[in-house]
Amino acid sequence: MYNEPMERTRIRRRRPTATAVVVGTLAFLISAGLVGVPFAFAILWLKQVNPILSYVVTLGGGFAVVLAIMYVTVFLMEGFEKATGVSLRTRSSRQRS
Repeated sequence: MYNEPMERTRIRRRRPTATAVVVGTLAFLISAGLVGVPFAFAILWLKQVNPILSYVVTLGGGFAVVLAIMYVTVFLMEGFEKATGVSLRTRSSRQRS
């Protein structure tokens, strides 16, 4: 019983489909443009109006921009799934939900 050789268990990695990679990349680029560009223009405008406030917003606003980009990316990907009916999830994650 204890003398049997141990067999390696194969670790199964879930790889995203090519559609998920393409849609995710496009959704990220669109969301970065929708969120990041207005934030950059707001910082440039604020720098002219109030340099101290622009410095504070630049320090603290980066995290909020990252969260907003993540949220918009997921929103766009879910919208793609609903609009086309193509699932971007792996088979194993579809079975769980």
